[in-house]
Amino acid sequence: MKEKFYLTFGNRYKYQPHPSGIAINPDGYVLIQAYTYDEARAKAFEIFGPAWAFLYTENNFQARFFPVGMLLEI
Repeated sequence: MKEKFYLTFGNRYKYQPHPSGIAINPDGYVLIQAYTYDEARAKAFEIFGPAWAFLYTENNFQARFFPVGMLLEI
């Protein structure tokens, strides 16, 4: 069964376009569904390159810090 992982971004993308071309807001997150943390991390690098901040497991993620909510689901 796939688990949920949450990818967040640095504040620079509030003012600068993200290199991926995807509209990114650091007050939001990307939901990645994957079987393992390593698989989720690989998907993050595949789509966003190294231009992201943190990848959280569902147990360690606190959505209240990301008021914009989900930007994208992978």
